[in-house]
Amino acid sequence: AVGVRQTQLVDLQCVREFPLPGFLAVVLAGGVLAPIAEELYFRGFVFRTYLQTRGPLVAYGATSLLFAVLHLNLPALLPILILSLIFCYAYRRTGSIVPSVVGHALNNSAAFCILYFTNAPLGAG
Repeated sequence: AVGVRQTQLVDLQCVREFPLPGFLAVVLAGGVLAPIAEELYFRGFVFRTYLQTRGPLVAYGATSLLFAVLHLNLPALLPILILSLIFCYAYRRTGSIVPSVVGHALNNSAAFCILYFTNAPLGAG
């Protein structure tokens, strides 16, 4: 809707054909387990380490750029980078990765639900 091609959703369009139990397994893996693992690494390790050794500017910038680049979605690099900055802020503000895990899980799970339960265009083309 805002002109960002979600190339990851294009790659995952096969999920639309899954039976409900298969879809729920995808949500568990991509909407719950992946956000936990990614937040432990990016906010719990990378951001915290840069914050302690290089300061806030480098911590926010390097962590968010790495997070965005490693998602291998160049058309959505900027929105992913912004989302990462928000997750870094939430971690720094609260001292906990729980808010960023919850936000990340909600984002991923919502994307999977939109993909599965609607005929929304995937942005390819």
